Amino acid sequence: LPWVGAGDQTIERRQFLAAGVAPAGEEVTHNDLAAVAINDGDLALGRSELMTATELAARLDEPAVALRTILDATWAELHLALGAPDDALQSLHSAQGRLSASDCPNPYLCGMVTLLAIQVHTARGHLEQAEQDGRYGLTHMQQYLPGVRAVILGTLADVLRARGRVDEAYEALRASMDLEREMTRQFIELQHELTHAVSEAAAVRTEAESLREIAGRDWLTGLLNRRHLEGASFVGCGTVGLAAIDLDGFKSINDTFGHAAGDRVLARVAEVLQANAREGDPVVRLGGDEFVVVMPGVD
Repeated sequence: LPWVGAGDQTIERRQFLAAGVAPAGEEVTHNDLAAVAINDGDLALGRSELMTATELAARLDEPAVALRTILDATWAELHLALGAPDDALQSLHSAQGRLSASDCPNPYLCGMVTLLAIQVHTARGHLEQAEQDGRYGLTHMQQYLPGVRAVILGTLADVLRARGRVDEAYEALRASMDLEREMTRQFIELQHELTHAVSEAAAVRTEAESLREIAGRDWLTGLLNRRHLEGASFVGCGTVGLAAIDLDGFKSINDTFGHAAGDRVLARVAEVLQANAREGDPVVRLGGDEFVVVMPGVD
C-alpha cells in the first residue's frame, strides 16, 4: 500500500535493528519492512518480516486495534502478491471485523482496508462486492484524507469500467482528479502560508534583536549601558580588569554652557574611550558622567 511504511523512518528503523537496538514499536518496524519487501517483490523476506511483526504483537498484553488491523492488511497484501486471493480475503475479513468492533474507527485504517477490499474482491472476480465495499468505505471516510479517497476512487473507476459502466467510471475518475487538484491547491496555499510565516518570524527575530540592541545602548553616546553590563557574563575570562571613570567638574559645564554643550562633552568622552579601548572590550556609560571599561584577561 502506498501509505504503509517505507521512507526514511523505515530506513532508520532498519539501521536500529541492524545495530541490535530495538526502537519503540518494534513490531511496527518489522511490518514496515515487510511492506517494503512486498512492494519490491521480495515476498520471502516480506513473509519473514511479517511473521516477526505478528509474533511480537502477540506478546503484547493488549495489542492496539490499529496495530492488529495494519498487520491483517499487510497479510492480505502479501497473499495478493502470492496469488492467493482466498487467503487475502480471510485477512481482509479479520481487518474489517476489527474496524467494525472499534468505537472510533480511524479514517486512515478505514481507507487502507477499503482499498484492500477492492483489490481482493477484484482479484477473486467479485466486482460487484468490490464496488459495494469501495462505496461503503468512502461513505465512512467522509471528508477525511482526500489523498487516500482519490486513490480509492481511481481504483473504483477501474472496477466500474470492468463492469461496463463507463459513465460511472468516468465520474469516479473525475472525482478522483478533483480531489487531487484540490490537494494541490491546498498544498500551494500551505506553502505560501509557510513562506509568509517564515518571513514574519524572521522579521520578528530581526526586530527583537534590534530592540535588544537598542535596549542595551545609551541613547546619547551610543555606548553600551548599565542594562547591558548587568546582563553580561565574563565566566571563563580569568581575571577581569575594570576601569571606573567619572568627569571632574562636569556639573559646571552644564550650568555654564547648558545641557546641549554637556551632551557634546559626554559624546566626545565616549569617542575617546571607545578609540582607546581594546577591540571587544565593553565600554559602558553607567549614567550621568560615569563610565566603565571592562577588560577581560587583565589583572
